[in-house]
Amino acid sequence: MQVDLQTVPSASPLPENETLAQYARRLEGTHSYGLYFGGKKAGWSTMSFKVEKRKGVEMLVQRDEFHIQLVMAGSKNSMVDTSEHCYALTGEGPILAAHERTEEDGGVTEISVVPVGHELEITTRAGGRTTRRRARVERDTLAQTRNFERWLRSAKPGDKFQEFLVDWTDDPVEQEAQFSFEGREEIVWGGVRTEMNKVKLTQDGGTMETLLQNDGTPWKASVGGLIEMRAEDLETAKKLDKPVDMLDVTAVKVQRPIQTDEDLEHLTLEVEGLGDFKLPNNHRQRSYQKDGKTYWEFRRDFRVKEKEPLTASERAEYLKSTPALQTDEVITALARKVAGKGTPVQQADRLQDWIYKNLQKTYSRNASTARDVLKNKAGDCTEHARLFTAMARSLGIPAREVGGLVSAAPQPMFAWHAWTEIYDGHQWVSVDPMWNEVYVDATHLKMSTGDDDFGWVNVAGSMRVQVR
Repeated sequence: MQVDLQTVPSASPLPENETLAQYARRLEGTHSYGLYFGGKKAGWSTMSFKVEKRKGVEMLVQRDEFHIQLVMAGSKNSMVDTSEHCYALTGEGPILAAHERTEEDGGVTEISVVPVGHELEITTRAGGRTTRRRARVERDTLAQTRNFERWLRSAKPGDKFQEFLVDWTDDPVEQEAQFSFEGREEIVWGGVRTEMNKVKLTQDGGTMETLLQNDGTPWKASVGGLIEMRAEDLETAKKLDKPVDMLDVTAVKVQRPIQTDEDLEHLTLEVEGLGDFKLPNNHRQRSYQKDGKTYWEFRRDFRVKEKEPLTASERAEYLKSTPALQTDEVITALARKVAGKGTPVQQADRLQDWIYKNLQKTYSRNASTARDVLKNKAGDCTEHARLFTAMARSLGIPAREVGGLVSAAPQPMFAWHAWTEIYDGHQWVSVDPMWNEVYVDATHLKMSTGDDDFGWVNVAGSMRVQVR
């Protein structure tokens, strides 16, 4: 059957002298999406905009909702995340208030944001505890969103736009993102030829490829060839099959299992599909080229001869208490009791041994903060690393979370994993509380440092590895 296709103009003119209130009303509407991991449907989301009057004041309310269902190592994991952000329709259109609620594996975290003077007070309730802090938000505004639309309609390949997005769990709460315009692409949507804007979003090293409508709302977005969001009608978006097995879709397959008796001390891999990703080189791992091929070489961690310096700013960064890594009196008291006296490595060994023995190994008890991990006494590698990092910092030992791949032997694959590093006054020493290891073995492939280093996601779905 032949379909009669219509064509929609690529960019209708913007209204002249449009006020912020008029722009907000033009944004009104609801968008729905299917969420896919490795090509398999894992959830759905919606994004809506509506002008509402609250306490006599008109504002634009943006509501977002995410539903995810996954299976991790046989454990079912489900998450429902809802959020609401209210923007003023005067001035630059600043955030007036916000509310977020996350339900995951039976736990609930709620964040409420209200104005206090020239700042916003962020109240977080989780695990029966309430914490408060204040922050300034000056660049995530409705005017910024309108400026992005204007840029998008006139952008040429290579043009860039700097944007700031809020994350109430981070410090600072405003996080920088950069859009790079790559061109325009025509798609057929509902029998209509429609021109979309091809734009790359980069934040914390992670890259998202997007197709955006002229007002800036997404039609499709993908990350690392692994995660994809597709515009769908709401009924279609909400149709889910059985939960997606994350290990099945994210693991990096190899031609043979790692033989632990021969490869724990030393491991060499031939790697393809890296794009622009560069392996973090350090004393225990390096990348090199040979005969036009890329190789990664790993060793069991060890003590180096020459001292690795740590600057004052780095030390402060890896000792600070954060919304996720609290170094409060509860964490500190436990850390002192467990660690006892000794060198930083000796103390770290006792900490990780306690965590290994006292935390239930499960993928269905996720927690976003160290205090919640301690309350649950359960979690996967992320929770183990989070609690250890907070406990180490509370003792004055610089510590940071790191991530990458580990062997899933006896299966022929590598799986994504998180562990930690401490600075012992001489060098960074790797510690894996999930595996009960200090000076980790050669199957730990470090690819990121900290919780805001997302360059690895760009190759999560494209890496190909062979054991040499």
